[in-house]
Amino acid sequence: MRAGFTAHGLRPTGRWRVRPRPWWVLLRLDVEEHGAVWFKANPPAGAFEGGLTTALAR
Repeated sequence: MRAGFTAHGLRPTGRWRVRPRPWWVLLRLDVEEHGAVWFKANPPAGAFEGGLTTALAR
């Protein structure tokens, strides 16, 4: 997995922090020079979120 980060110029400096909830899972990883990267996984019922976020950003 670290190879994927280094391919994008990111160097992890910490451990994964995981926040599971019934409606999503949130992952955070500290990286050098960029602070942190975040990942979010939704169940199929939350598939609308990407489109909603895009529409709200406009």
